[in-house]
Amino acid sequence: MSHHLRLDYLEDPHIRLVSLVHYAAYPAKSKTTGNPIPGKLMEIGYVHEIPEVRIIFRTPFPDIVLINKREKIAILLDAKVDLPEKPVENISKKFSDITFDIVYEHFGGNYEIECVILTYESKYHKFIDYLSPIEQKIGKPMFLWYATDRPVPYGTEEAFLIKKRGTPIHRDPELETALSHGVPILLDRYLPKPLLDIHSKDRHIFIELAFALFLKSTERMFSKEPEDIRIRTFLERFKRDYPSPLPLERLIRGLKDVVAVFPEIGEISRSEAVLKIKTARNLDVDRFLRMLDEVSRLEKGEYKRYIRKHTEKKIKSS
Repeated sequence: MSHHLRLDYLEDPHIRLVSLVHYAAYPAKSKTTGNPIPGKLMEIGYVHEIPEVRIIFRTPFPDIVLINKREKIAILLDAKVDLPEKPVENISKKFSDITFDIVYEHFGGNYEIECVILTYESKYHKFIDYLSPIEQKIGKPMFLWYATDRPVPYGTEEAFLIKKRGTPIHRDPELETALSHGVPILLDRYLPKPLLDIHSKDRHIFIELAFALFLKSTERMFSKEPEDIRIRTFLERFKRDYPSPLPLERLIRGLKDVVAVFPEIGEISRSEAVLKIKTARNLDVDRFLRMLDEVSRLEKGEYKRYIRKHTEKKIKSS
């Protein structure tokens, strides 16, 4: 493949923050061995969970929920690249009584909720003066975690580290100890995951689904036969494996765009219920990568025009 893919979200600072916490609390595949390895927070009981009820309630909600079933602790974490305008109002609305009620309803009323702001090491000092007013507004202590701005040496490898400000102290001493030393996310196991965000951009949905369908399509090359699968089944597996809080409706729209632009790897039935995963033998892979590169750099409002333009080209050439 001669084309070098440069996706905009590889360097997106918000996507990076959310992805780092995800990998700390979820199994990640090593790029070297391909084996899934649990993140350091997962090793002590914290798992990234997707409470999809927030879609139903349409309420402001933190970016990440970490659940420790053994200790009955729910950590609600909101990622901030920098101090927002009106910080007390902006941050506290994500940690409202409605938010807490959703967590209790979804995971159980016996969970203790801990609230966390996650930012970068170079920015965390900006938040310190606002912690007390936020705590007064939400009625709970506010923890401040921060990630290193760039990878740092970690043994013989490199890693991002997640640490915390000294106070307050987490109820779980294992968590407190891990954060005081720095929770490592090794570069070997890190890849940005834009669809962890409930407000993911259309272009990011297109790119991630295009990759997922491309990989399934290349698998079909070995059998030399296409595969029919229900669209909902394909996307439910995608959501589970990713994982992503996005509603199926948005993923269905994204998948329709993917097969319209790349009919060589997939086709949706007239009933819109079944996806035919084709073999990838007719796909121009350089063109595929080039177009994903172009999609990743589209400005707001350009995505629909781009998809329409390239769908019309396919129709004319067929």
